[in-house]
Amino acid sequence: MSKRTELTSRISGDTGIAKTVVDDVLSSLIDIAMEDVLNTGTFTIPGIATINVYERKPMRYMNVRTHEYEMTKSGYKVSAVASHHIKSAVKKAARE
Repeated sequence: MSKRTELTSRISGDTGIAKTVVDDVLSSLIDIAMEDVLNTGTFTIPGIATINVYERKPMRYMNVRTHEYEMTKSGYKVSAVASHHIKSAVKKAARE
């Protein structure tokens, strides 16, 4: 897994753009992602991944020790789904 500094230096080397500019773009991307996830519950980076946030409602279950019904806590579930391009590249690399 690449760290942010490694990612910025790699993008900077590939594109010829200054590291500070690449770092500013990544910061902006993070801010936009946070804003979209909080407002709509989903954020998509085309060709890379989709991030979804779901609200989990409390559920009723029976405690096996006491045989009493209890409620789970409500919360949020975050899921990230890789794009079709990344999935197919991983499958292709696994076959080789």
